Amino acid sequence: MDDATLTMLAERLDDSFGLVEERSRCRDLVPISIADDRPALHVEDYSAIPSITMDVGVEHYTSRALHRAGGDDVVAATGPALPEYEQYLRESLGLTPPACVSVPAVHPRSAVFAALLQTPDVLRRIASEWAPGEPVVIHPFLSLPAAWEVARALARLRTTPVQVLGPLPGLATALNDKGLFLEVAEDALGSDAVVEYVRASSVAEAATHARRFLQSHQRAVVKLSAGSAGVAAFHIDRATAADDLERALDSWLQQFMRSGWTPALVVGPWYEDVIGSPSAQLWVPPPNDGPPVVDGLMDQLFAPGGQGIYDGCRPTTLPTAVTKQLHAVAMTLGRLFQQLGYVGRCSFDFILRGADVMHALPQLIECNARWGAASTPLAFLNRVFGAGHERPYVVRILSGFQRLRGIPFARFAEVLHDVLYDRAADRGWCIPLNVGTLEPFGRLTVVTLGDSVTKALERQDELRRLLVKRI
Repeated sequence: MDDATLTMLAERLDDSFGLVEERSRCRDLVPISIADDRPALHVEDYSAIPSITMDVGVEHYTSRALHRAGGDDVVAATGPALPEYEQYLRESLGLTPPACVSVPAVHPRSAVFAALLQTPDVLRRIASEWAPGEPVVIHPFLSLPAAWEVARALARLRTTPVQVLGPLPGLATALNDKGLFLEVAEDALGSDAVVEYVRASSVAEAATHARRFLQSHQRAVVKLSAGSAGVAAFHIDRATAADDLERALDSWLQQFMRSGWTPALVVGPWYEDVIGSPSAQLWVPPPNDGPPVVDGLMDQLFAPGGQGIYDGCRPTTLPTAVTKQLHAVAMTLGRLFQQLGYVGRCSFDFILRGADVMHALPQLIECNARWGAASTPLAFLNRVFGAGHERPYVVRILSGFQRLRGIPFARFAEVLHDVLYDRAADRGWCIPLNVGTLEPFGRLTVVTLGDSVTKALERQDELRRLLVKRI
């Protein structure tokens, strides 16, 4: 898409998303350049994602910001501190952990920004972490309105500007909505670039569209527009549709319902000819710092069962001809986003449909206008090995391993001492991530290294065998 056409589309979206007024209101908080690598307050707040924020123990997720924060940064989290893991980062990986500040949880327990606004003493402590007059940014997992309120509150305490390294909240909300994003992508790239979809605002409307898709497909799917990771999806086959589909859909939705919340849904076919699901990871800098950068193309991995539930990722092994197509699509959307004022991390998820990879059709399914389960390990490994490294690796979620429940990280590290990666010695092949959920739930994410992606994948199985043998 040429620049003139892109600009016209951006102007139209400005109006439809109501960004003109919001941009004017937040102008002093929007960074024009962050080339000086200023320190940041990192916060993982999931309160706008119903499929995550309803999880029991969600406060244990909030320490994941450790993976993208450096030694000059601060992480605010509602979960418990992880001193043993910070020691591992420091001693084995050579990384300086950030200052970690505990925030008393509020409801919902994932709402870290709301908790900060309700605890002025914690905000004052955070404000004092940096030298007076030093420029600071807030770097949210997802750009929520409360993040911008915290920026203003911190600015008052520090008497210096505090900006937000993220898109305007209205833009983040629109692009994280699966239906709205697909409309934007279709406008920018054409209908062949996106999956078939219909937006719905009620159970009855969603059921009607699902039955229509089932006339030409074996399965259909209804998703929460603001859902995540394939969890917030209801799969329908022709037998299900013949029963009381409306009642089944309504029952499924109840687990995500909040008082007064009206569900936004997107409905489409569940394709049978999918042969891959790549994801393009983008960094969109402020306009004065250059164009968007595609800093990773990942192949997504999914849990057994055919429900599309995210289970991990690895650097793509797709042919160059295919990756060029993905890169071009991501850059077109990244340029459009930047014109809309988007700043920060985002990713685009695709499916590949066809008989073989070389003749497959890439189609967009959603945008993560935030940090995600692939971009966080990607950024973390760039810190460990350097940006642009070519170290083969695989990321998998280790869950359902009951014997890990109740195991503190120090014990986990002791059991796997001979395989945990040590950067100084370049020894070992396992790097644990997201360890806040290890002890309470027996769940964490594990990166395995190898001299090839195949070897790294084999080591995921080897790791499970070692845990069965040693714990």
